[in-house]
Amino acid sequence: MAGSRKTRVAVVAGERSSAGAIADALDPVEFEVVPVEIARTGLTPLKHADVVLPLPHDGDATIPGLLEMAGIPFVGAGVLAAAVAANRSFTRRLAASAGLPVVTPDAAGFPVVSAGVGEDGRPQPGAPSASTASARRFTCAVLVDEAGEPGVAHPSGAPDAVPALARAAFTALGCTGPVTVTALVTPAGAVLLDEIDATPDLRPGAPFARMWADAGLAYPALVTRLIRTALGHGSGLH
Repeated sequence: MAGSRKTRVAVVAGERSSAGAIADALDPVEFEVVPVEIARTGLTPLKHADVVLPLPHDGDATIPGLLEMAGIPFVGAGVLAAAVAANRSFTRRLAASAGLPVVTPDAAGFPVVSAGVGEDGRPQPGAPSASTASARRFTCAVLVDEAGEPGVAHPSGAPDAVPALARAAFTALGCTGPVTVTALVTPAGAVLLDEIDATPDLRPGAPFARMWADAGLAYPALVTRLIRTALGHGSGLH
């Protein structure tokens, strides 16, 4: 940002209300928010942005790849990390190769995936084996903190090994932006990586923002950190 010029933040969303929530969260003295609706405006407005905030649950999931090729900084986990995380099986194989404990099919052939009890206490869909029928499921929100290290917001009641695994998985996949990491805790106390979502919903009220709010990071501070991290990370293919 040169002189006193505002940082131009292009918010790619399917509806203007989502961009409005981002604008309300950011300091208008420092940031200028430009809503971009791809279906109506195309990609042209992105060329004039200092940083782009894609809202993947609204917009086109291919946009981060285009931004990376164009050399425009954007909020996100990174194209490679997002591609890996999109395939749960490959995510586990990569994490296992890094020495992390991961969910695997049991000897009876039943996948542990989505087995057990969710945070709301309801059974998860799937065909759990006897060893995983009472596993607990915890989802953490991970983003880079001011020190450049992955910070973790996690549900109350999660064992210490859950945020530790989330942090390790973030690093193993080479993530550079916000992700959610889900782990299963078996009755024996084993903590296993289940999946990573590299394109979490970043709107206010979504689980990612709620977890960080519970951890003491209000939505305006969260969005500001995401944008500053993206600008600090730079742009282009890595």
